[in-house]
Amino acid sequence: MKPFKFAVAMLVCCLLLAPASALAWRQPVLNLGLTNVLDGAAPPPGLYLSMYTVLLTAPSANVKDAVLNAAFPDLKNLDTTIAAIAPQIVWVSPYKCPYTGAQFGFDFFPILGSISADLNDTGLPAGAVNNSPVGDVYFGPFLAFHQPLGGPWSIHWVLEFDSIAPAGQYDNTKILQLASNHWTIEPWVSFTLFGPMGLELSSRLHYTYNFENDDFGGARMTPGQAFHLNYALTKEVFSPKLRAGVVGYYLQQLTEDEINDVKVNNSEEYAFAAGPVIWYNKGDFVFEAKTHFDIDVENRPKAITGVLRVIYNFF
Repeated sequence: MKPFKFAVAMLVCCLLLAPASALAWRQPVLNLGLTNVLDGAAPPPGLYLSMYTVLLTAPSANVKDAVLNAAFPDLKNLDTTIAAIAPQIVWVSPYKCPYTGAQFGFDFFPILGSISADLNDTGLPAGAVNNSPVGDVYFGPFLAFHQPLGGPWSIHWVLEFDSIAPAGQYDNTKILQLASNHWTIEPWVSFTLFGPMGLELSSRLHYTYNFENDDFGGARMTPGQAFHLNYALTKEVFSPKLRAGVVGYYLQQLTEDEINDVKVNNSEEYAFAAGPVIWYNKGDFVFEAKTHFDIDVENRPKAITGVLRVIYNFF
């Protein structure tokens, strides 16, 4: 037997005997489309609450992962629903960095939610879902820049170094759960370009580096590194307080997952999504409602995701 085929065979044997968590999709909960509109335009100094309410429905999955396909060939029939809230606290300092003039600040972002799944016709065992509502926590410092370009044109961007802490209630006997049981670092940059006729183009580009989960169903697992971005193209409608347009996200895992230091063939996750958005500014409140439709996915559920975001300025 060739070395690679032998390694895959050994992984399949281990996973069939291991607790079910060894069969979960392996990336942590990522910011896929949570932030889009005006994403690079940091607000004025103050303390803000940004509350996300998310409902994801995925009646099927596209599975190319060699280990998952070998162990559960009917996993494509997995029907999943996720409801989540994420209260993000953002502080923007009234002081600017010397020389650069950049604003600086900090944000803190816990994930709370519930997962339900129809496991019929998937081959997965009953009780495969972790019902704990506590997921992991994002946090990180940022710098924000603003640059007029003349006329209606201006560009704004944010640099942030995020960490994802394994604060969730992880269960190594479960398949689907919000907790990851490993650290992740995720530097990102976002920008917003304002143009004529009330147009704006925004994007946020992330690089995801995952560390090892040392309790992955009795094994050691490291998710692959990934690149993902969110995007928005919107226009003012009737007044500067109201915007409408198109938003979406793109995810491409760059390296294969590893279990016990053996690469898992075809384990890279991929997703591309697009959908409509409405954004409204009412003084101390900002409201954003959007829907993302997954156009193409690999090694992920194919989902429709609705997001309601409400931002409140405390001071």
